[in-house]
Amino acid sequence: MNNNYYPDMMLADIIQADYHLLLVLPRFGLDLGVGNMTVEQCCAAAGVSTDLFLTVCNVYSFSRFCPTRDMLDRLPPLQLVAYLKRSHGYYAERLDAIMEQLNCLSAKLQGSYCDLLSSFFADYRREVIRHFDYEENVVFPYVSAIATGQGGDDGYSMKKYEDNHGNIDDKLSDLINIVIKYLHINDAGNVKINLLFDIFRFEDDLSKHTHIENKILVPLVRSLER
Repeated sequence: MNNNYYPDMMLADIIQADYHLLLVLPRFGLDLGVGNMTVEQCCAAAGVSTDLFLTVCNVYSFSRFCPTRDMLDRLPPLQLVAYLKRSHGYYAERLDAIMEQLNCLSAKLQGSYCDLLSSFFADYRREVIRHFDYEENVVFPYVSAIATGQGGDDGYSMKKYEDNHGNIDDKLSDLINIVIKYLHINDAGNVKINLLFDIFRFEDDLSKHTHIENKILVPLVRSLER
């Protein structure tokens, strides 16, 4: 497989090349059952920018991929914002699912580690939701205003967003370490393993999301500001 995806490639082929792209499809309003249609054909049928879809897919699949200035200039900011908002909805659902797994694990445990896990993740979940709320109520409306030529709020800029945009996926490593190092429970082994798999997948997907915001959203909007 090349280190990039292209418009004339079949969508089915790139999904088989990297199954993680299944997470991307619904965020663009795309679905399976695509037959032998190319990426360009599928995007055109759904009213989605082929350039934006491929840029996101390339970020997911190729760690060294970074869009060029020309690539960024072809991306529609409003569709990018819509993609990011749908991603937030998915992450909120996954946070709830992981919380349910932690509660299931807690039912089999007694002691301080159980309390630590629940407390740690509840705090983390609140932090992530606050992060999403800020983006959806401040950043995304600003981007939409800039993209439609209406101007943004006085005094706000993507520089402020960059300065306050921390990596919300970092703390998950601490949770993973606690589960791996300290939770020895033979009768709940599958629950623990499933929990870890879900946290690892969540962490990986969220890191891609952060990369898209930092390497695509920020430079795209800063270019519009200029």
